[in-house]
Amino acid sequence: MAQLQLGTAQVNITPPLGVSLAGSFNDRKATDIHDDLHVKTMVIGNGETKLAIAICDIILIERQDTDIAKERIAEECGIPPDHVMICATHTHSAAAPADILSVQREGEYMLRVRRKIADSVRLAVDRMEPTLWGRGVGHEDRVVSCRRFRMKTGGVRMNPGLNDPNRLEPEGPIDPDVNVLCFKRSDKSTAGLLCNYALHYVSSRGKGTEISANYFAAFCEIIQRLLGERFQAILANGCCGDINNSYATTIPHKTGPYEQLRHVATVLAAEVLKTVEFMEFTPEAELGASMEKLVIKRRTPGGEELARIKRDLDSYGGNEERYQQYAGEHDLLKQAPTEDKTYVSAMRIGDLALVGLPGEIFVEIGLEIKKRSPFKHTFCVELANDWIGYIPTKRAFEGGGYETWLARSSRAVPEAGEMMVESAVRQLEKLHGAR
Repeated sequence: MAQLQLGTAQVNITPPLGVSLAGSFNDRKATDIHDDLHVKTMVIGNGETKLAIAICDIILIERQDTDIAKERIAEECGIPPDHVMICATHTHSAAAPADILSVQREGEYMLRVRRKIADSVRLAVDRMEPTLWGRGVGHEDRVVSCRRFRMKTGGVRMNPGLNDPNRLEPEGPIDPDVNVLCFKRSDKSTAGLLCNYALHYVSSRGKGTEISANYFAAFCEIIQRLLGERFQAILANGCCGDINNSYATTIPHKTGPYEQLRHVATVLAAEVLKTVEFMEFTPEAELGASMEKLVIKRRTPGGEELARIKRDLDSYGGNEERYQQYAGEHDLLKQAPTEDKTYVSAMRIGDLALVGLPGEIFVEIGLEIKKRSPFKHTFCVELANDWIGYIPTKRAFEGGGYETWLARSSRAVPEAGEMMVESAVRQLEKLHGAR
């Protein structure tokens, strides 16, 4: 095997003011820019194979955009589509990339994002240089919490009040792994770093109409400062569809605009720094990639699904406006396809594997993939290559709650998570056995 090479690039994708921001039940129009949005890219090669990983500061990205971007990458860079992983960070302060709840897709903007993704990969390919690589896993459990709680009144609720007397215990676990992939040049300077952590996003406590890359960008800034270097740092989201920072009460919560966001980014960056300091770096690695198409049925709108939402809302005290919003979602789904054709993908870098999953994936699904993976290190990355909404566990559907309410943002059948696990494990076993 030849020595590994790495190329990196960062391309600005900040939208214009006035676009609709996704991530709320209401249509928020952007009025300010707190910090710029980017596509951050790594291309890893060993003389025979190239892998491209592009992480976009956006709430989600659909196949209609990733497929076109991958076609351009194949034409311009010679990297086949199954060797490219395009993901979203899930910032809630970026332009709407899809029709979701109260907002409509910013179509003209997303056409530009497609082009920018391909450009970032092309730039990274042109900048490839010999590197050493290392990998490791840190641990940080103080800034993550399950956001779904069993309630005294029955069922499960997302984000009950911190002082809600009806709140019992969290429904599920967290994933405290801080996954780190780092590249160094022969002079020991850092060439690039990819971190993977299961945390939804962190509330900015800002004006609510500012464009921002959220804690993902803050982490990338802070880890470079801690290491005392300038390089391409990337933070990719782990499986965190039911995980946030709101109930991590073992650390102080900051109340000013963007304070808690930077606090969490600093805690995570410190753990990454410690992990890098204990890494061993090597020059070579086998590379490989796989992608498998899945056909996932959608749940049937109306009837029992709408009744489930009504029961949940009634147990919260009722919300007729929200119920009518979901009734409208069901009307839209009645006119939509009855299945999603999507992808699960995997990449191999030596004894490390990356798994790409196309939605907001509950943490237990990622934990199950890592448990069954034949690789020493497995990073699960959600919102990869496509988006088909929330992917809860079967148990979560029994409890109910927001993430299970049928809408365009949560439409897959309860078996979808298990299907993704089986697909990921099949591909990991195939990549692990390849020589």
